[in-house]
Amino acid sequence: MLEAFDIAMHIIPYLVAILVAVGIFRVSGAMEMALAPAGWLGEWIGVLREALMFALMRSLSDSGAYTPCSPPSCRIRPSDSTVSPVFCWVRSMARQKRLSMSLSFALWGNADSSYPSRSGHQPACGCGEFLVRLSRLFDPVRPLTASSLPFIPTVMDTHAPFHTAEPGFGLYVHWPFCIRRCPYCDFNAYVAATAVDHERWRQALRRALRHAVAHAPGRILTSVFFGGGTPSLMEPATVATVLDQAAVYWSLADDVEVTLEANPGTLDGNRCQGFRSAGVNRLSLGVQALDDESLRRLGRIHNASQAMVAIDIARRFFPRLSFDLIYARPSQTLTSWQRELERAVALATDHLSLYQLAIEPGTSFFANQNTLMLPDENAAADLYQLTQVVTAAAGLPAYEISNHARRGAEGRHNLTYWRGGDSIGIGPGAHGRLTGRDGVTMATCQYRAPEVWLARAEAGDYGTLSFLSPEERVEELLLMGLRLTAGVDRTLFHRLAGRSLEGVLNPHVLARLDGFVVLDEGGLRATAAGRLVLNEILRQLDTSGNFFFPHGEGKKGFSEVSWSGMIPDRPRESGRLAPPPAEEHAHASNTPKERDLI
Repeated sequence: MLEAFDIAMHIIPYLVAILVAVGIFRVSGAMEMALAPAGWLGEWIGVLREALMFALMRSLSDSGAYTPCSPPSCRIRPSDSTVSPVFCWVRSMARQKRLSMSLSFALWGNADSSYPSRSGHQPACGCGEFLVRLSRLFDPVRPLTASSLPFIPTVMDTHAPFHTAEPGFGLYVHWPFCIRRCPYCDFNAYVAATAVDHERWRQALRRALRHAVAHAPGRILTSVFFGGGTPSLMEPATVATVLDQAAVYWSLADDVEVTLEANPGTLDGNRCQGFRSAGVNRLSLGVQALDDESLRRLGRIHNASQAMVAIDIARRFFPRLSFDLIYARPSQTLTSWQRELERAVALATDHLSLYQLAIEPGTSFFANQNTLMLPDENAAADLYQLTQVVTAAAGLPAYEISNHARRGAEGRHNLTYWRGGDSIGIGPGAHGRLTGRDGVTMATCQYRAPEVWLARAEAGDYGTLSFLSPEERVEELLLMGLRLTAGVDRTLFHRLAGRSLEGVLNPHVLARLDGFVVLDEGGLRATAAGRLVLNEILRQLDTSGNFFFPHGEGKKGFSEVSWSGMIPDRPRESGRLAPPPAEEHAHASNTPKERDLI
């Protein structure tokens, strides 16, 4: 012990001197000048400077620079002593969060001209592709597929599969009012011109429920979702009335999930206590950003401190908590998003919704988009991939394009939509899907404008009801299911659509998408590489007009209605038309929002 202390006392002055020298070297600008050649070289070969320097330092520091991985992890026989150091080096680099990010970006350099590198040119062969090919060479368990895309940790697939569970039966309640309309928002939300008559709305929602039960009697309710708008502006008594009435009309599952979306600027302990007493057991908090400047640009009514307080309050009252963040924001960089995301995963309990900002027609951002300085497509792709790496490393891998959770904490209500389950929708603009006794799917749609909905509801008129054709039902099941990491379950699809996957999928298109989608005994799903470019894949499928119904059954190809719910690079909802159902209160994302979908 004394010897160790003596050694430490001798070393400390040198360590302090090194730190001071490095600080001076950095502040003086000399470090940036020294690193400039590495940046030029990295740009030339399509690799980030940080990845290049890290790889150089690793090679110079020899065996002390990597952490050997165990044979089960590497899947290398102990006797392969000449191979293990090389392979373990590659795998250990990929398992470190920061280096995983850097290597992922390096992988844009590749021999496939179908996808651009980050630097905008097509190198003959990027070092990232070489590392992945080297990894695959010594790892027979993971064949090399879709190698033109960045490396994504296999932990992203830890949620697959959900196969076995029923999709459930959900109730969606839309509260359309907000204090202020955000500049990116194209949801069915309104700033009330006069004070809201809560008692009148309460009774109208009660009547709407009574009308809805006639279309779905005797069901077991597995989830309820209060969306908006800003549902945290509702009186807790209104939430209690809806839940009490629902319990009268349907049986409630023992583990029924009851989610309420909330704006941090409208939340306090008393309201949380009221919502919890009413029966809410899961809060979805629209945080959107963790710094004041970003929140100001997004037009939010709260600041970062209020968001932290709201998260703390919500943890005290609700067993489950999710909160949303928007990325690919104006002027956002990889470094700033990484810092913010690492804070978010530290704050998160079991669920995060992370959405890319998209500029939609009719919004304030759309009118001023030329002044926003948004990340370009390559930068947005980098931000998406960084999101996958950081959340996976924190034990919150993606189970859907924009939603991340610990195993077992996935949003049950939205899984009902994505897996094709039935749902009731009440309130302005709410949609629903119900399966009739003859197996035909009914689509319900309530009036969008709050004053129109309220007046019509009081008169007993709640909107329209139409029927999906078999082709439309198949299209909906596949487009929604492919958003999930687990994909479309084969058995469930056959039961809901009355057809096999092979009977509706075009084999030529599937062959062209090898490496991006997989059809096997479990069902159909997008690979990690496919989810990264799901936007582009779907555009190609749309162009083909032949993805489904290979035997010429009269399908005309896809309309914008179908595709708008599936594009990963858009904020939560298209808002242009109503595609099929989906998730959480993002205030921006690629996830279709249940309010416009059900």
